[in-house]
Amino acid sequence: MPQRFVLLLVPGLLAALLFAPLGAPQAVADEKEKADALVTRLFDIGALTAGRPDFLRTLSMSAELYAEDEQTLFGAEAEEPWYPVGQVDELIELIKSHVRADSWESTLGAGIRSSSEDRLIVRCFPDVMDTVATYLGALQQRVMRRVCVEVETFRLTRSGLQALLAEGSTTLADAGKLEALRGSAAAGPSVSLVAYEHNRAAVFSGTQRAYVGDYDVEVAWGANTSDPIVYVDNAGLSADVSATLSPDSTSAVVQVGASLSRLLDMKAVDTGEGRVIELPENAIAHVQSRIDLPVGRWALLEGQSADQDEHTWTFAIRVTALPTTDLAAAARGIALDAPAERPARTFELRTFDIGMLVQNVQSRLGEDLILMPSNFTPPEPPELPEPAPIFAVETIVDLLRETIVPASWELRGTFLDARNGQLYARNTPAVLDAIGSRLATLRREFIWSTVTSSEIVEVSDALGRRLQAAPDRVLTAAGAAEIEAAVKAGEARRLGLTRVATMRGGRNAVTSGRRRAYISDYEVEIAGESTIANPVIQRCLSGTVLDVRPNLTAGGQAAETVLRFARTEVKTPLRKVLTPHGELSVPEMEMFRLRAALQVPLGKTLIAGSAGKGGLRRLLLVTTRLRSSRR
Repeated sequence: MPQRFVLLLVPGLLAALLFAPLGAPQAVADEKEKADALVTRLFDIGALTAGRPDFLRTLSMSAELYAEDEQTLFGAEAEEPWYPVGQVDELIELIKSHVRADSWESTLGAGIRSSSEDRLIVRCFPDVMDTVATYLGALQQRVMRRVCVEVETFRLTRSGLQALLAEGSTTLADAGKLEALRGSAAAGPSVSLVAYEHNRAAVFSGTQRAYVGDYDVEVAWGANTSDPIVYVDNAGLSADVSATLSPDSTSAVVQVGASLSRLLDMKAVDTGEGRVIELPENAIAHVQSRIDLPVGRWALLEGQSADQDEHTWTFAIRVTALPTTDLAAAARGIALDAPAERPARTFELRTFDIGMLVQNVQSRLGEDLILMPSNFTPPEPPELPEPAPIFAVETIVDLLRETIVPASWELRGTFLDARNGQLYARNTPAVLDAIGSRLATLRREFIWSTVTSSEIVEVSDALGRRLQAAPDRVLTAAGAAEIEAAVKAGEARRLGLTRVATMRGGRNAVTSGRRRAYISDYEVEIAGESTIANPVIQRCLSGTVLDVRPNLTAGGQAAETVLRFARTEVKTPLRKVLTPHGELSVPEMEMFRLRAALQVPLGKTLIAGSAGKGGLRRLLLVTTRLRSSRR
């Protein structure tokens, strides 16, 4: 029995010894060979994952016309930005779901991870990598469709409005009739802007005027006093728009809110004891609508009007789809592969300077140029992100370990560490050379800055419309020559050139102009038989604020930019009003303000927006260039 038992077991043992030990190493070898065939790339996805804020328009003082959630007197922006493809973790899931979904789990060593909110490290087979790059490029192409939205106003009779429309429609029957109205007394202010589709952008062109509109009377035992209340009247045309294009860009759905206010009269009334208040009279019109319309065609919307005659203010809206920038083949990424041979045991120590890569990038908010009324608290702007480096120190160390001969770092005597802006590495000369080359590539690709310039030029309405009629809204060399000729002939003027430099990953702003301090109000206190009035000092600026946050698109062809721009001109001398407590100033300030997320082609000048009134048109020209010192 024991012998038979042994004879029966021996064949099984032989099979286990012959097949299991031999098969397992072969499978491991096959998997290692596959893993060695994987490639690694670093993708810059900042233009995809950067949030785009929605902006609200500037309102008139007629607050009863607006919904409760839009009581933003001078405009604001939404608390949370909109992410076209989600944040970085959502983008990773999107790629894994749409690009060779089976390969990420079945391939040893393949995967996608983020090194920051705006970079992906992808490791996979070369053919899968090419598909990832193509997918990211196509995604970028899809979420960066741009539109130009124009809003014009006309004061028409009801019959005059119906004569312009196609039967049973809000679409203009004959564009030539609208063109004829532009030079007539019926034409009112107009504005236009360029923005990404889906995003809400805002523009305002008009006048802010401060005035004493009321007094708060305070009474105490043995004394009484009155506290002046300063209001601000926003007169002009204001609009915020969000447009969504059809897949073939032939039609659009537009969410538009537009308001027009004209100051007709400012009546001064003496209420006794030196209390003079001013009572404004405004003609206003307002539309809030969601409409669908053919791209490139005008739609007419009848606004509410307070003129109390047979005329009403009509808003004309047009959406134009701008040509799509060729971004689909641009997202190639940066190859991170290095020599994979096992190094010899000849080590040396080198130190690499990584200070530029790990230095924190600061952001800065631009100031809001408004005249401040009494007892008004402006809405808090969204918080700036915490200062962050282009690469975290640990990210650089891990990236080098994983992509430059990984097996070499397991050998005794090698090490890789970083501190105080220095990287210390001990390995073979070939590996150290690869580290130096890799750091140079990271500096060249990720340490860059842009210089964005803005300029307002005031030209004739005819010239302005002709210049902004370019399909891509880019100012041509011939157009620039026309502006220069008009300036020399005294038929146009430049209203200030402002530049701001911004490092990668940051937001920056510059303010330029002349600032004036003035007594804007009095804080009145009363107690017993005593009263006191404490002057309140405010400041107004004639000049420009340019606030930008740029991200380069894949391939570096354009800058995906969040633009906040304002240009003001304070009328001097400042208007004065006498109160029981003394004199105070109530300024009047012309303003053009535009806030939008848009794309600026590098090295070209974009006509980002415009405002027209009284036969003149102001064009906002924006140009972005890369710093020549890019390494």
